Amino acid sequence: MTLFSISGADGLALSLLSDLKKKKFPVDIHIYNALLEILADSGADELADAIFLEMPSMGVRPDSSSYAALIRALGTKVTRALFLSCCSSNTIF
Repeated sequence: MTLFSISGADGLALSLLSDLKKKKFPVDIHIYNALLEILADSGADELADAIFLEMPSMGVRPDSSSYAALIRALGTKVTRALFLSCCSSNTIF
């Protein structure tokens, strides 16, 4: 867990990524993976998906950590949907 995810500052992390790109700083797999982790921690599944899809166009090949963070981010949405559907139908396991 990173400082950004602890503080819930996913917007700040995205802003930092934007600034790095503008200043032509080499954004590597470690930066993208950290951002994906932050987005997964904050439940920003759509942003995580967009960042993941951007990686190849920026010359960064996703690795196993990238896929794990994306699955965790998207899994949060699926888990929420399952929980809400179970609770609304009064289903007991």
